[in-house]
Amino acid sequence: PRPTRPPLPSRLKSSSKPWAGVHHRVIETRQQPIRAGKGTNEPVRRLCIVTRRELPTDGLIRFGVAPDDTIVPDLAQRLPGRGVWVTATHAAVAAAAANNAFAKSLKQKVNFDKDLADHVGHLMRTRAREALSLANKAGAVIVGFAKVDAAITAAQVILMIHASDVSDDGASKLDRKYSAVAAARGQPVRLVNDFSGAELDLAIGRTNVVHAALIESGAGKNFL
Repeated sequence: PRPTRPPLPSRLKSSSKPWAGVHHRVIETRQQPIRAGKGTNEPVRRLCIVTRRELPTDGLIRFGVAPDDTIVPDLAQRLPGRGVWVTATHAAVAAAAANNAFAKSLKQKVNFDKDLADHVGHLMRTRAREALSLANKAGAVIVGFAKVDAAITAAQVILMIHASDVSDDGASKLDRKYSAVAAARGQPVRLVNDFSGAELDLAIGRTNVVHAALIESGAGKNFL
């Protein structure tokens, strides 16, 4: 009988994905996800090339390498080929660039923008605004002090959002109440105050947005 090709070892993963109109067949042999045993809810973890700590991927940023050897932020974690991971902070990305950690980890010469950390921050803010807009269209965002306060009382809030350029009085009151309710339910406290009022207006599609909240729903969890 005709011999058959032996299967790839379990640690190898073969995939074919497009990048810039070119299809590549990739054999991923390194930096495979570190997973918990079957039947657990433990997240996939990766090694940060700056801190050398293994962290869940939702706290990391993946970087791939373009065909011209340029480092590319892969916020969606979907680009093909080998990648490296950096803790999702401006300081960590800046350190990776300053210390040449990308080239050291990939073992090849790479190029990147000198303002890479700022560029990544801009991409993340844009992505977050777009995600907030989608959540709002799906009915997962409520706006206004009274409505947010009522949602907190009903234990519906999973994330609080305040405009960064407004008075802290109302925000502090809502945050204290939300934190108490979340703690009583054993849930994490999620507070966001990085967006200006103008950015929130644009994302939510209305004017003078000061206080908003993400409510528990499928769309809300997608935003997280």
